[in-house]
Amino acid sequence: MGELIDALLKLASISRSPLSLRKLDLGRMAEEIIDDLRKTKPDREVLFSHTGELHVEADEALMQNALANLIANAWKFTRDKHPARISLSGKVEPESVRLTLCDNGIGFDMAHARHLFQPFQQLHNQQTFGGTGIGLASARRIIERHGGQIEARSSPGEGACFSFTLPRRARVIRRRQAP
Repeated sequence: MGELIDALLKLASISRSPLSLRKLDLGRMAEEIIDDLRKTKPDREVLFSHTGELHVEADEALMQNALANLIANAWKFTRDKHPARISLSGKVEPESVRLTLCDNGIGFDMAHARHLFQPFQQLHNQQTFGGTGIGLASARRIIERHGGQIEARSSPGEGACFSFTLPRRARVIRRRQAP
């Protein structure tokens, strides 16, 4: 219950705290997140790679939160893969940077994808995989707050990819955009 309350408080604070925008290297940030996760499971083989344009203008604390939630999700759902593979790639588009985080985990049925970014919605058994059901909702709010969008694609047993865009020129969105 304490973990859930902490997650809810974090989710609520995302839309209230002022943004401090600066240039960030999401490749370096992702490496640090992976390194921290490796410390919790030193015997686990996880191959991580990153390529492309991973520099964005964003709030560091919020982007750390969003990226940590996405990577933790990939980490969790690749736990039975040997080796697990997680990759982050970035591509510059005319008005935005598109970032994609992919894994070779258990995946999910796209028929249920609309529930992914809703608070407390989990597509897999919570007793088997744990979690609060807040991580992807938080990531979505953070990305939308920066003026971006997030989407997912997957197939059961084939892993998952989460793609999100961030504007090339940072702008602050105070309210959540309509789905």
